[in-house]
Amino acid sequence: MTQPHPLEKIRTCIDLILQYNKSLFIDKLRLGDMPSDTARCDLEQIFGLTAHIREMPIDGLVENDRASLAESLENINSLFHEINNYDAAAIVEVEKILREKIRAQADHLYDITLPWRGLINFLYEST
Repeated sequence: MTQPHPLEKIRTCIDLILQYNKSLFIDKLRLGDMPSDTARCDLEQIFGLTAHIREMPIDGLVENDRASLAESLENINSLFHEINNYDAAAIVEVEKILREKIRAQADHLYDITLPWRGLINFLYEST
């Protein structure tokens, strides 16, 4: 069986990610209960960047960037699936692990999109 094209994987992952209920995640993991809690900001960043990427002409990305983006979005989708299926009555340690994973995925998505975001914005604005 052939693997889907990275652009198809990217678009599918974006749709799946944006279907999740951000407010439910925030409530479920009690994000923002403490003033120093950055997990809520990280979650907002993931949803914001993902929505922004959906609107950009990603077809202009080189193959390596497409593959990196597809992998990052697949990891985020897996994390969101894990959070969605997480039993909120479980121990606090699980929440800590999920918060750390949110942070790591937000950082990774930001890092891999940073080098080409300016170019994509330029292409997007000039079309």
